[in-house]
Amino acid sequence: MSIELQIKSDVLEVERMLGNMSRQVIDPALRQAANDSAKKTKTAAGRSIKTVMGLRRLKPVSRSLRAVTARPGQVPSAAVVATGAPIPLSEFVGTRATRKGVKAKPMGRAVFIQSGFRQTVGARNSFWRRKGKRRLPIRELTGPPVPSVMVKQVVNKKMNEVALTTFRDRFAGHVARRLRRI
Repeated sequence: MSIELQIKSDVLEVERMLGNMSRQVIDPALRQAANDSAKKTKTAAGRSIKTVMGLRRLKPVSRSLRAVTARPGQVPSAAVVATGAPIPLSEFVGTRATRKGVKAKPMGRAVFIQSGFRQTVGARNSFWRRKGKRRLPIRELTGPPVPSVMVKQVVNKKMNEVALTTFRDRFAGHVARRLRRI
C-alpha cells in the first residue's frame, strides 16, 4: 500500500527564469529533492507509526516501509510504500503473560487473550495460542499490520507535513547548487 503525496512548487517560475538551461538544472534538482523527501518521510512515518501502535522498537516498522526513489530519465516522483504481515504481539509495550492468558495493548487498547502463553519457538520468543484442544498446532498472536496503520489520519498528517517542508527546502538547495556549478 502506498500513499500518494502531491507537492506543488514554483517550478514554472524557475523554468521561466532559467530559460534554455532549465532542463539541465530543474530535472535533476526535482529528482534529488523528491528522493530526499521520500527518505525523510519514510523516517517520520516509521516514528509516527511506532508511537501510534505502541511498539517497543522501530525495527518491525522500518522493515515494512521502503522509499521508492525517482530515477534519471523518468518522471521525477518518489513514494513511501508499506508492506508486511501483522506485527507479533511481543513487540508491543505492556504485553505480558498471566496465569489465565496474555494481556496486551496493541494500538493503546487493552486486550486479554484467554489461554495464550509465551514460548520460544525456534529463535522466536513470542506469544502463542493453541488452535484447538490438542497440543499442536499453535499460532502466533499478532497485532495490526503496518499498512493498515499508515493510512490513519495522524500518520498521514505527519507524512504530508514532513514531505512538503523537506521538498521545498531541498529543491531550493539543489537548484542553487546546480546553478553554482554552471
